[in-house]
Amino acid sequence: MTWRSGVVGEEIVIFAAPIARRREYDLFVNELGGHRALLRRLEATWDEWAFVGAALVYRAGARKERVGPPPDDRGGAAQRRFVTSDPELVANVLCRVRSRLLLPDFPIRLEWFSLVRSCWSDDPRLVELARRAGAQQEVQ
Repeated sequence: MTWRSGVVGEEIVIFAAPIARRREYDLFVNELGGHRALLRRLEATWDEWAFVGAALVYRAGARKERVGPPPDDRGGAAQRRFVTSDPELVANVLCRVRSRLLLPDFPIRLEWFSLVRSCWSDDPRLVELARRAGAQQEVQ
């Protein structure tokens, strides 16, 4: 049996992990105003973005050079990859994803293990949201 996923979109966004280790979590949270203040800030920002509907979000590979989907075999134009480091957008996405699914009503799970991973998505709404938040296109 051979299983193959569908074609990945022409644009993807990578939500880069804001911290690399457990011990960096407290520093990250404190820099953004403390746990309770950060939760309120993330909820308010998420409400402003008004994201609607489900989106698939995939965990990035373990090696930094493999962040994002595998190379495209479509033979078409190169994929445009955007990387967002906006801490509020990254934290909102990473802390709401459950089993590759992002639903806007999922509660924030503001825990260190949510923030040490990087994820990517080819959902056009997330790509556009990241671009509005200042995501930079990777140079290939």
